[in-house]
Amino acid sequence: MLHGAIPDSMSNIVGLEFPNLSYNNISGIIPKSLEKLQSLKYFNVSVNKLYGYRQGKRAPQQVDSLSTITRERISYYELLLATDELSESNLIGSGSFGTVYKGIL
Repeated sequence: MLHGAIPDSMSNIVGLEFPNLSYNNISGIIPKSLEKLQSLKYFNVSVNKLYGYRQGKRAPQQVDSLSTITRERISYYELLLATDELSESNLIGSGSFGTVYKGIL
């Protein structure tokens, strides 16, 4: 039953890894200060009244470039190289639909 904005001071919780603030009445923006949380692995704020950062005119260009990238075929070998063999250091999150890794192509 949390409500109001996420405070900037939340970025001072150094060991924060898996905060789950879903299904509340949190509103406002997601503070940019949370980017400095180095231990953060998963941040769930679904089903709230939040909105993220605005990129202005750049946002549609990013969406277009992403859709172009997803049309390319990537071999399993390239995937392993991009994710350092699915290294845990590149693990973004996991759930009932699978596991998500960060990769650099």
